[in-house]
Amino acid sequence: MIVWINGTHGVGKTTTSKLVQQLLPGARVLDVEKVGEVLMDITPGLPATDNFQHWEPWRPLVVETARRVLEFTGGKLVMPMTVSRGHRHDAPHSGPGRAPYRGFSAWRLSTERPKMRCAVRT
Repeated sequence: MIVWINGTHGVGKTTTSKLVQQLLPGARVLDVEKVGEVLMDITPGLPATDNFQHWEPWRPLVVETARRVLEFTGGKLVMPMTVSRGHRHDAPHSGPGRAPYRGFSAWRLSTERPKMRCAVRT
């Protein structure tokens, strides 16, 4: 199972991920921003962009990393990340490296609304 927590920068995704992890026995937090940091460390650098999510390798690396971690450990992954642009909205569960899961929960945090919206895909 993957619990994906989406929201704008600074809304509390990482904090919420740690709280959700405590509620799910055996859950691990996978901060896929670290995948972007790996890409940013490549020298000489990749083509200039304002967001590492725009680099072609980012999306399949996120999917493959989640898939491999679940394959290796089993259990559940809690993934905080800001994904708000059309085709990237499906980043954690689509593409040729599709992550295996029994359930997929997407939570979007917003400072504009007092409630957290939750959509579950299976």
